[in-house]
Order: sequence, then C-alpha cells, then structure tokens
Amino acid sequence: MMGFASAFAVAPLWRTGRSTHPTKNTFYAHDDAAPLRTYIKAMHHLGQPLFRLLLVNLAIGIAAAVLMLGGLLALNPDNLRDLIFADRSPATALGLLLFGLIVTLGSTAMGTAIMSLGGRK
Repeated sequence: MMGFASAFAVAPLWRTGRSTHPTKNTFYAHDDAAPLRTYIKAMHHLGQPLFRLLLVNLAIGIAAAVLMLGGLLALNPDNLRDLIFADRSPATALGLLLFGLIVTLGSTAMGTAIMSLGGRK
C-alpha cells in the first residue's frame, strides 16, 4: 500500500510531464513543436489520392445536404417549415436535420466514389 508521503513524491514528475524512464527524460507536456508536427502530418495525408477523393466527395455530400435542406424549407412539404419555425428553438431542429442529411448524403457520395474506383480502367 502506498503511503501518503510516497504519493506526493511522484507528483512533481507527473505535473511537469517529465518521464521517469532514464533515457527518455524529455518534456512531453510542454513540447512547443507538437502542434506543428501534427499539422505537417495532416497536410501529408491531404496529398494522398484516396484521402483527397473522400474529402471531395464529402464536400459534394455536404453541398447536396445544404441544397436539400434549402429545398425542403422553400417547398414547405406538409408545413415542415412552419412546424420548424414555430418551435422555441428552430436552430436545434435545423441543425439536427442538417446533420442527418450530411451524414446520409455525405456517406452516400463517399461510398459511391469508393465503389466506382474498381470499374474504371
């Protein structure tokens, strides 16, 4: 069982982020270059053709979702627009509807792009 004094003996190492390993005695919590390395890795993945294909088709799905939401609000089927805007918080209803449309149409566009890769020769 760990005593009261030994629990606080470890605390300074934990607070500073210093490793207790003898060869890896570096500061990981205060590493200023970590966000830059993460950004560079993310930019490297954007150069991958498959990742780019997925991002482009996700953007197409998001655009289709926004257009569909605009069309639903413009056409007002079964008084949907009136029902949404009669609520106390119409932004919540619009946000949930838009999120559902983005998930549905974005994944459909991405899946269609992936499945059509094998057909082109």
